[in-house]
Amino acid sequence: MNINCRQNGGCSCGGCRPRPYPCCCTGGATGPTGPTGPTGPTGAGLETVQPFIPGAFYLAGDIVSYNGALYRVNTDNPTGTPGTSADFSLLTVTGPTGATGATGPTGPTGPAGTPGATGPTGATGSTGPTGPTGPAGTAGTAGATGPTGATGATGATGPTGPTGTSGLNAVPELLSATNTAAQDTTAGTALTYDTNLATYGTAIAHTTGSGDVTISQPGVYLVEFHADAEIPTGTSVPATATATLNLNGAPVSGATASQRFTEVDSPANMAFLAAVSVTSGTATLTVTPNEADHSYTNATITVWKIGSTT
Repeated sequence: MNINCRQNGGCSCGGCRPRPYPCCCTGGATGPTGPTGPTGPTGAGLETVQPFIPGAFYLAGDIVSYNGALYRVNTDNPTGTPGTSADFSLLTVTGPTGATGATGPTGPTGPAGTPGATGPTGATGSTGPTGPTGPAGTAGTAGATGPTGATGATGATGPTGPTGTSGLNAVPELLSATNTAAQDTTAGTALTYDTNLATYGTAIAHTTGSGDVTISQPGVYLVEFHADAEIPTGTSVPATATATLNLNGAPVSGATASQRFTEVDSPANMAFLAAVSVTSGTATLTVTPNEADHSYTNATITVWKIGSTT
């Protein structure tokens, strides 16, 4: 008589079938062990974890981090975002924040500024009169010391030394603006943003309702853009939507978001992340769709200063 396997040790008569829990099967003698199959490929480890960027291309099996958790990609070129799309499976969540580590040692003091030039030497005072000669045979009394000469004029102040590096608590230079409403595109016309989400510092500015983000300080800036694009009903498919970052009206190399559509009314996320260098004067950043009669919603641009050009 054969015994069916049941979870927690419960058994019943019938054909014994393998289960992923302890089995109480009894019956005929155990057959010989088959040959060991080939070892499967090594799975992705934590060293392969990469941050999730909306619109980036991932392969099935990739591990990505998003909002403090790890996710496995279930399909090539997934859509949506981890936690809301079936194209991602949750692996871990963030544990409690550990205790704050000890404060590191104070960094070395910056170099001193260049010393100022030495002022000119003051004029030598006049020599005092010689004292009278003492009587012979005895030491003569020394004459009185003459008056001290007038102090010379103070030399010119030396040039100011270079400004030291900003401290750890310096205010960051950052701006983020968005527009959640749908924008129907005109080729070559910049997308606009009706809400400023965050503004820190004075180097980056944006007027609500405008598509221009203005930079007023030289430096290296990181620009992130993302939006949901779609091809409206009545548009011929397949069709491609493309949006390009412009610096003072000129396209920035490598700063383009592109999405190919094979059906209408099917939104997809578009995004890019690019660095730009502003060497002098005032610079203007815009994001411009290259095609007309497409629709963009949730358009968001974030710009922050990450370094100096000197």
